[in-house]
Amino acid sequence: MTDTIYRGYNREELDLQYTNLTTEEAKADAAALQEHAARNVAELEPERGVSYAGGGAQAFDIYRAGKGAPALIYVSGGQWQNGGPGKFCSWADSVVARGVTFIDGGFPQIPDVRLPEIVDSIVILICHIRANGEKLGIDPENILVTGHSSGAHLAALAMVRMANADDLEGIAGCYFMSGHYDVRPAMLCYRAEYLQLSVAETVSMSPLLNVVKPLPPTMVAIGGDETDEMRRQSAGFAESLAAIGPAELREVPGANHFSVAKDLATEGTPSWNFVGARLGLE
Repeated sequence: MTDTIYRGYNREELDLQYTNLTTEEAKADAAALQEHAARNVAELEPERGVSYAGGGAQAFDIYRAGKGAPALIYVSGGQWQNGGPGKFCSWADSVVARGVTFIDGGFPQIPDVRLPEIVDSIVILICHIRANGEKLGIDPENILVTGHSSGAHLAALAMVRMANADDLEGIAGCYFMSGHYDVRPAMLCYRAEYLQLSVAETVSMSPLLNVVKPLPPTMVAIGGDETDEMRRQSAGFAESLAAIGPAELREVPGANHFSVAKDLATEGTPSWNFVGARLGLE
């Protein structure tokens, strides 16, 4: 029998805990998200490739809901390698329809840069949008930061850094979906092959291990049908945040790693009610 390496898992088992496309249903839901995203780009005609730090991958798409609207900054997943504007913006239409400008954030990715540099870009992105709210046509005092999967990790770590630096002006709330909040197990499974983090970097890149000061009101969402490890990560991060500030866990019944995103796109769900309340929507 293969030796266990983490919380009773052997290497093969741990790999599966951090693999999201293990069922046909999950594959279909992932494909549906991408197809919906492509329709949003084609039909909503966002302003694309808006630079925030010198161009290139440091750019975002903006789906405007009207002058002075609150804004949702979204960071996509893709294992820190395959995300970016236009790929997973499947709820842009729902967000804009409810009067919120949707900002689909871009960032340099592995292997072009390493994970610490990606996190730096996300902080710069958030700060740029807040500082240029009038130019972008949004309310810079009414911004919510969100992300999915590896994008939730990036958004969460960026917000933890900004909170610890007392730099939360204008950030009304956070909504993180199915993220990696402790990178240590990732460095024991297949993800280590492309993350290539030192021990010190593994700690510094883990939002859960760096919470010092409260975040704005936060919801940590996870699918009820996701792996035990993914659910444990979300529960642990929500508990850590709730110990010092307003935070809650939302487990979406019957949802996998991809269908969990529907909770934010559906009016009347706890996820949308949370986001709407944070952005002052009626």
